[in-house]
Amino acid sequence: MRKFLSMSFAVLAVAIIVGVTAGAAKADPVTFSTTARFNGGAFGGTLQIGGATGVTLSFAGLTNSSVNSPSNTSLGAIVVSCTAGGTGCSLQPLAGTTFDIQITQTVPAPGGTGLITSTLSGSIGGSQVNGTGITFTTTSVTIGPVIYTVLNNPLALVPASTNNGQTSIQAHVVTIPEPTTMLLLGTGLIGVAGAFRRRFNGRL
Repeated sequence: MRKFLSMSFAVLAVAIIVGVTAGAAKADPVTFSTTARFNGGAFGGTLQIGGATGVTLSFAGLTNSSVNSPSNTSLGAIVVSCTAGGTGCSLQPLAGTTFDIQITQTVPAPGGTGLITSTLSGSIGGSQVNGTGITFTTTSVTIGPVIYTVLNNPLALVPASTNNGQTSIQAHVVTIPEPTTMLLLGTGLIGVAGAFRRRFNGRL
């Protein structure tokens, strides 16, 4: 009976600490910025296809975006516009175009960068698309204790006339415990369980 009660106290202590730890993890703040490049060019640059009547691809990135982990959030939007303005651009092929998103994380420190890569396919214009989409070849990147995972793969693009030509790229952001944290937590759990057992044994 004494052994059973001792183990019950230990299990209760473990459950309480795990619950508190899980609750704290859900409130972990993450701050990051994003930029992108086409065909291996400069980050922040644009891509023009088809000359004066063609389309221009750009990326609307994020600056110091803050979310609480875990959550679903935007990494930014790929933007399709007509090179000459308006929506009169003709259908242009995108096959073979590469598109890379660079994530720069500042919180939690020390931060760092990661790259999500993809290719474009199909054709797109001012008011129509033909099998156009983004196929991510790298769908997840880890920066420190934070994992960024693209939610929709492949992702269909919209033409210039739809939603101002913007296709949002959504991702799941989650913070995972670092190995050192897990080791400390495990040591703490063992210590708490031992303390409960000693305390209970001393009363009998």
